[in-house]
Amino acid sequence: MYPSCSNYAKMVFSDNTFPIAMVKTADRLTRCGHHTEYYPIFEKGGNYFALDFPSTRSIPPTLGSRETFPISAEKTSMKNTQDSALNFIHTLINNKEYSIAILEIEKSLYYSQPTAALYTDKLKCLEGLGKVKDGTIFYEQSIPDSIKQNADVVFLAAHLYNILGDTPRSIELYEKSATLSSENNNAVYNELAILYLKQMRYESAKSALFNKYKIDSDTASYLSSIEIVDALEHAKYKKPHIAQMLSVIPGGGYFYVRQPKNAITAILINGVLGYATYTSFKSENYGVGAILGVLTMSFYLGNISGSGTSAERYNSKLKNDAVKELRHYNPYFY
Repeated sequence: MYPSCSNYAKMVFSDNTFPIAMVKTADRLTRCGHHTEYYPIFEKGGNYFALDFPSTRSIPPTLGSRETFPISAEKTSMKNTQDSALNFIHTLINNKEYSIAILEIEKSLYYSQPTAALYTDKLKCLEGLGKVKDGTIFYEQSIPDSIKQNADVVFLAAHLYNILGDTPRSIELYEKSATLSSENNNAVYNELAILYLKQMRYESAKSALFNKYKIDSDTASYLSSIEIVDALEHAKYKKPHIAQMLSVIPGGGYFYVRQPKNAITAILINGVLGYATYTSFKSENYGVGAILGVLTMSFYLGNISGSGTSAERYNSKLKNDAVKELRHYNPYFY
């Protein structure tokens, strides 16, 4: 798991009071190395790590796994000199020469009449360079209002917000794009269905899928997609408060959220520490007993709080798996 337990402990002791830090550290030690399928995974040097940062810290963008999207540009019909320049820009984009393409785009914007195609190309280049935030700022602050009425420009802006994880703004712009043009709306409804599912807006997701189906008539994809939405809508989610209540008996909450390794670890650690604390006080070794008592209480409370967050991870995995499966049947395209 990443960060390591020692580094995790440094973080929680830096961010919390001593009692809370003890509980959080005990929780992490109980969970360490178990059920990594419930955590985001990243690869480094041929090794795979489960990302588990404290709740007070966010996962660094360099570590978080993001969905990757294809970036491409189609050639124009070569009707005039401007089309020739645009074809050159598209060739650069398709060859992933994004920095050079941006220079050509800026040149075209300066010397010729600005077009929506140039702005969509620049948004693609900024995405290709990993400057997604810059792309959203460029859309909001630099693109003329008249160009913002172009469905393709709005679509790409929505796409960038989606990459950033700003789902509400992304949905807002995708919906705007759908109203601006009837062309390529299957791509818009494609993305809306996935974002609605992320928000657990099941009927909206089904409606978007139906609108896409009316355009592409892909019956197999439509039926499979609807089945995925229905399955998630009727999935049995785990309730964090029930997991915590069951953890009054160490490990009970972890069994409830189907994480038996965590449950067995909680039972063993709490049992051993509890027995050691009892025998220390029984033998009148009060100093050791007090220390062990603090550890026992930390792991006991950690088992309770940890089972609650594990229930949330269980529910997140259900949703994330459904989103990934829906994406399989509805790949991104532009």
